[in-house]
Order: sequence, then C-alpha cells, then structure tokens
Amino acid sequence: MRVARWINNHFASLIGTAMLVASCHNANPVAEAAKATPENRPETVAFALTSSYTVLAEAAVRLAEDSTTPRPVRQALVNLHQTAAPAVKNLRNVAVEYRTVREAYASGQSTSEKVGLALAALDSAITRTAPLVEAMAKEIGSAHE
Repeated sequence: MRVARWINNHFASLIGTAMLVASCHNANPVAEAAKATPENRPETVAFALTSSYTVLAEAAVRLAEDSTTPRPVRQALVNLHQTAAPAVKNLRNVAVEYRTVREAYASGQSTSEKVGLALAALDSAITRTAPLVEAMAKEIGSAHE
C-alpha cells in the first residue's frame, strides 16, 4: 500500500527528471525504472538516479575541462557536483538498506514496520536527490545550447 502511494506521489516528478536525463545521454534509466513492478520501483528508481548522476557527472567533467565552456557554467557544474555527490551517495546507501530490509522481511527475519521505515527513508532520499540530478541535467543541457 505504501509503495503504491509513493509511486503516485513521485511518478510525475521522476518522469520529468527522466526526460531531462535522456536529453543528456542516450540511455534513460529513470524512465525504464518507472516501468518496474510496483514493489521494486522505489529501489529501481533510486539506482536509476544514481546511474544517471554518474553519466551526468562524467558529462559535467568534460564540460568543466573544456576551455570553451564559459567560466560561470564551469563553476555552476562544480557547485552542483559538490552538492549532489553526497546526496547521490546517501541515496545509494539508503536504497541498498531498503533492499536488505525488504529481503529480510520476505524471509521472515524483519517486520513490516522496518520495511515501512526503510521505504520512508528511501522516499526522503529520492525526494532530496532527484532535484539535484535534474539541476545538473538542466545545467549540462543549457551548456550544449
């Protein structure tokens, strides 16, 4: 039930992020994650966001190292990376923890309350991280214009 509510609350935002990420590279892991089965969607979206960030960070490094990239754009990319990198790392850790708790619950070694708490933590981490990944995608997109 909580997973379905989470999906309804975040689906539009995640699709918007997916569209921005897709404009920066060919693969679109966030859009693919949105197609995951409901019980797997939160962790799948979390891992897709971390993967998307990796691709975006690589593009940001290329732009920052390119002498033709305007200095304000390079600085904005550095600032975005400094803000987003810790959030992305935290998101990955929280997603791994959620998966671990969910698997423990499936084997009878955890409680639904623990799954709920882990899902709430994952929801919070996604909510904090998705706008940062989106901001990086927008900055990279504007640098290519």
